[in-house]
Amino acid sequence: MPARVLLDTNVLVALAEPRDERHGRAAADYLRLERAEMLTTTAAVAEACFVLRDDFRRERLRRLLVDSDIRLYPVSQSAELMFEVFDWMHRYATSKPDWTDALYVVLSGHDRALRIWSYDKEFAVGWRRPDGSRIPLATRL
Repeated sequence: MPARVLLDTNVLVALAEPRDERHGRAAADYLRLERAEMLTTTAAVAEACFVLRDDFRRERLRRLLVDSDIRLYPVSQSAELMFEVFDWMHRYATSKPDWTDALYVVLSGHDRALRIWSYDKEFAVGWRRPDGSRIPLATRL
């Protein structure tokens, strides 16, 4: 079974935006991870659309999602998951995590096959899953 990799907002932006400082690294990481099942969430796509403020850049993101093997991870719409994300955010409030980051940490605790692909160092240093275990990463930070 291939690895399951959950792409964070900064990865989506870097892949879609050639002028992003991490574009080259993201493209190389994507090739290295090509056998993995690539996943993202609507939360990350929404954040990426906020960062990619004009229609031209948003269209590049759309093309990336259409032309690649990146698929949506089926996130539960349960209140239980929502409150678990809020609880995790409260636990790590001093580092000011955003919703998507908190969601990814919690999801990685529920789905142990997930690896997080993000360029946010907090995933490697400081943050932990709700059970206290390390967050599995798809790339080095």
